[in-house]
Amino acid sequence: MHIERVHFDRIFDAQAGRGDFSFSSGGRVQYGVHLQRGAIPREGSHYLFALASRDDWSSPLGWMDLQTKAIVLKDAAWREVLSALAGYIWCAPFFLVGALLLGGAGAALATLCANCCIFFWLVYRSLDGERRIRQALREADAATAMATVTTTTTTTTTTTTMAGVG
Repeated sequence: MHIERVHFDRIFDAQAGRGDFSFSSGGRVQYGVHLQRGAIPREGSHYLFALASRDDWSSPLGWMDLQTKAIVLKDAAWREVLSALAGYIWCAPFFLVGALLLGGAGAALATLCANCCIFFWLVYRSLDGERRIRQALREADAATAMATVTTTTTTTTTTTTMAGVG
């Protein structure tokens, strides 16, 4: 995961209904960014983005508006959980009946336990991934805020020292 801070100098090719836009920031241009439906940043705003890999704007994992501190994740964990649950609802009966016919009640019970463990592992993995993205964005925001405070304190100290000399 890569965290990137972006100041949106210019937003163009925006299609708010689909969440697609292009932008320029610090002399760089990025085309074809897709967030969520209606999630188009404002020009002049500052955001932190969690990207799957460096400069991979085709798949942002989440973002934080630095003005409001609101964090949005592109794929919510509950969607992954519902998808996994739908898969198990369709597949589990075949595994259970097959295990019951081929191995008896003990094999069916073992298959049921294995399916439950796999499902709970998928739920945990989804929630943990969501937690990691949120934590990375918060830590990057805190580091940015700390750097700003340090710079301001250094500047203030230098100004005070210079005023006392004269």
